Amino acid sequence: MPRSPTITYDDVAAIADRLKAAGKRPSPRLILEEHGSGSLGTIHPLFKQWESRQAQGVDINITLSPVLQRALLEYVGQQVAGAKAELEERLALSEQAAADLARENERQASILEENAASITQLQELLAAAGGRAQQMESDLADAQERAQRSQHEAESARTELAKAELRLEAMPRLESDLENVRAELQQERAARHAADQAAAVAAAQRDSLQERLGEEKARAEQASERFEQLASEAKVLTSELGNTRVSLEAAQTRLDATSKEADVLRAALQETKTELRSVQQEVAELRGQGPRP
Repeated sequence: MPRSPTITYDDVAAIADRLKAAGKRPSPRLILEEHGSGSLGTIHPLFKQWESRQAQGVDINITLSPVLQRALLEYVGQQVAGAKAELEERLALSEQAAADLARENERQASILEENAASITQLQELLAAAGGRAQQMESDLADAQERAQRSQHEAESARTELAKAELRLEAMPRLESDLENVRAELQQERAARHAADQAAAVAAAQRDSLQERLGEEKARAEQASERFEQLASEAKVLTSELGNTRVSLEAAQTRLDATSKEADVLRAALQETKTELRSVQQEVAELRGQGPRP
């Protein structure tokens, strides 16, 4: 938005009239010194407007006698000479004002060039900061994706751990079955011992007892196989539980590291956005500045 002028035509006219009344020759430089603000580029056209109004006169059609005409011509000649001197003085002042305006224009052009260079530099900084912000946003998205993958892995590990814990909860039942098998084995052994004793006492029942002994041996072998099978399953479950716990700990470690990396990237992104807003504000302020009128 353009700035309001610090000096108006009314100000210039009032100061020029005051200088003229004080017996001084008004000029743009004197008006600038008297007013204390504005610039020669602004005061000069306003001063010319005031001069043009001062030059306006009133046409009077009057018939004079020859004597008066000669006296008037002499008076006009004197006035023309005075006016010529005044015009020469005003011309010198105008030339001085033009020189002042030229220097002022050169100064304003230098300021414009410096502002243009500053704006270009700030635009480059703005572009670089925008690139860094985009890269950091991409890195943050990657980190968030890795964090989500790690979280999924942790959830899977927790699920596997829960399954393993369920299997471990079933261990007491397996141990109870194992104890029952052992009891049955002891019973079978006792029965076999009793059968051996009965065979020694009753030879007549030896054939029947030998057949029963074979059956008892088969049942004992089956019970022993069942015991070995349960023991093997218990070892496998224990090994799977250990592996699941190791996987869960590793997944938790990766999740913690990814979360820390995401926090660092968020902090860096916030700083870059703050810097970006500062650069944008500075660019806007420099664009708002221009050569003073």
